[in-house]
Amino acid sequence: MGHLEFEENILVQDFIRNKDLNITKILYILENITDTFAVSNYKEFINAVSTNSTTIRILKRIFEYNDFSAEICNTKLSAYIVPIKFFADKLSFEEALNLSTSDLEKLLVSLFFVTKQMNANGYEFLYNFDYFLFFNTYLFFPISISSKDKKLLFSVFKELGEEYFLNYKILKYNIFKKYKKGSPKIRKAFENKILKENLFNFDGLNDLQIETQEEFLLNSMFKISLNDEGKIIPLSTLDGIIYPDFSTWNPTMFIQISKHFNSTSIQYYLDAVEYIVSDDKQNNMLNEDCVKFFINRISSIKKEDDWFKNRYLINFLLMCPFTKNTKQYFKNNSFFLRKMNTPIFVKKKFSVSKLPIPKSVNQAIKLHSLREMRNLYANIDDIGSFVSLLKHEELLDSLSIAKFLKIKKAFYKLCLCTHGVGEACLYIYFSELLCSVGTKKLNIDCEKEKKMLVKSWKINGYKNSIDGMAEIKGETTYFSHDQIEGYSKSVADDCRNFGYSNNFNSKGKLVNLMSETSKHAFMELCASIQIKKDFPVETKISTKAPLGEIISEHLQKSITGREYILMNHLEPESFFGAYYNSANLSLQINVNLFNKENELLNRIMKENKNLNLVNFNEVPCYADLCQLFPAIDNKILELGEKFNICPLKNEKCPALNERKEASTVLKTTIKKLVDEFDSLEVAADLICVYLMLFDKNSLNIRNTSVHGNDYPNNENQLSFNRKAALISLGIILDRIKTV
Repeated sequence: MGHLEFEENILVQDFIRNKDLNITKILYILENITDTFAVSNYKEFINAVSTNSTTIRILKRIFEYNDFSAEICNTKLSAYIVPIKFFADKLSFEEALNLSTSDLEKLLVSLFFVTKQMNANGYEFLYNFDYFLFFNTYLFFPISISSKDKKLLFSVFKELGEEYFLNYKILKYNIFKKYKKGSPKIRKAFENKILKENLFNFDGLNDLQIETQEEFLLNSMFKISLNDEGKIIPLSTLDGIIYPDFSTWNPTMFIQISKHFNSTSIQYYLDAVEYIVSDDKQNNMLNEDCVKFFINRISSIKKEDDWFKNRYLINFLLMCPFTKNTKQYFKNNSFFLRKMNTPIFVKKKFSVSKLPIPKSVNQAIKLHSLREMRNLYANIDDIGSFVSLLKHEELLDSLSIAKFLKIKKAFYKLCLCTHGVGEACLYIYFSELLCSVGTKKLNIDCEKEKKMLVKSWKINGYKNSIDGMAEIKGETTYFSHDQIEGYSKSVADDCRNFGYSNNFNSKGKLVNLMSETSKHAFMELCASIQIKKDFPVETKISTKAPLGEIISEHLQKSITGREYILMNHLEPESFFGAYYNSANLSLQINVNLFNKENELLNRIMKENKNLNLVNFNEVPCYADLCQLFPAIDNKILELGEKFNICPLKNEKCPALNERKEASTVLKTTIKKLVDEFDSLEVAADLICVYLMLFDKNSLNIRNTSVHGNDYPNNENQLSFNRKAALISLGIILDRIKTV
């Protein structure tokens, strides 16, 4: 209970975002996730609030813009009406307490009252129990309460009885700013943790009876870790809430914790954590003693297993701002790195930290690399070892003619027993090796080897790869004759309709695209391989494409405020790639559906006699296609002029310069339209033209056709390219008429 399913969360968040007044569905969802509790002590109260935190968060958001008390009063959510109305500033503290009829309601009102006082200092807690659980909380989250409100707050606990006495005592200590000293036993436990146990591995001291805010915060600081770049990782993240919330840790907190414990080892750990969470690491330098302390801490480890367990502490050390003295100290005491079972990782860390690698460590790295390479060569007939060997970063440095010949022999042997996509991947990896070998001074004729490789692919590899693949049939989409005719006529009459048919640029489509992509995150780990007759290609979508910045910006804008629809977090490149995959499929379908090619050509020739186009041959030929490109280029430049884009490269001296590339002018035209209206849809037709003709991430018809990639025997592809180019010309001409 207490947890929203993914689709339920989207429904609720959309309800809140749109300030919908139809609350029936939302109440049904909230009732299903809400538990009812009989509260008899503060521990049970904490459990009740924590379990129903999602309900509390959503109700608070809802009541901020509308009072739904009437709709909720007869449901299991009724116990939250008064406390939530108070939290949403619909009731005063006194009114809320007077209207509360149960212990749960009174405790919630008192909790929300203190939380609101804490939030007045810039925090955004949904609730915070610390004033009721830990002494000395007032030093970290100071609040100001009137005498009247103090009496009201204390009256709640006076009525509740002995089960709440300790929480009442802690509350009074905090309200009256009474300091409580820490326990020597707990301080000793923290010191032992720092001196002897693993650090930065999410592991706090869970068996302690923590009483003070200083103890609680320090224990929280043990529940973090560091990634390979030295960035902090919290123990958990749920619904956007992280624990521990290191964003609230500030210099004042570190000073107070240090003062409370008065311990050298704890001070060093606090210095380390403060440095890690600091935004300005250049000006927040660690002192030399702190760095030396942790160097000694690592160097004192005896067991090899413990060195690996402390890799997060090593992450911290290798991100430290070393002074001249600490660099030398580290070098003299870093013998432990020789026995690390991941010396390649250590080498990477050294390069990031810009520290000189100690000679002994360098030797260990080389020995490890040689040992690893030797094992891979010994098992080279295994496809996994073969691929690992070819991807090994030390391969080229140790490559000899004899080793190359062994790799070559293994490659052709593996190709005999590996088919489908696996064989295509082998060809790609081996071709990459040949390209890299070409930069080395080895007596290997790389051009000859490449020629042999391509020949082998055309004779054996292509057929074997195709034969080794299974056809996966999905759902079939059917188009009626009337649908195809209607669509083709609308495009032939006004080619801009082609852009509207390919509606992958609408905001709704972009949002749905990102939502669906995030549901299949594992697909982003898979390489995309194209099995071509000439040679296989690993398809990689480049975000540096000319339209990349425009598309990426609008993908981000489309999802801003609705990030909750994404099931998994993905890097922007993943959504960018999904956009192109969707666009390419849509373009291919819509070009293939178009069946009024001659009607469109006749209209264009009739309206634009100066283009000097000739009728298409019944059987597609390159002459049909290539006559369109000069016309397209000229008309793109003409369209650009209507948007005040000079067609010449050197605008200051046009008489002495060349024309701009049509692709550059078209991109600039698209950007002007998109920026003016803040939408991709206004330039949907021109985006289609760019993708079909010029974009290497997409169809790129103009470049592939000019270079004869499909020449001379691919009639189907030639027919497709001719239609796409003709539609593109029609779009530009119809655009010019409307500007």
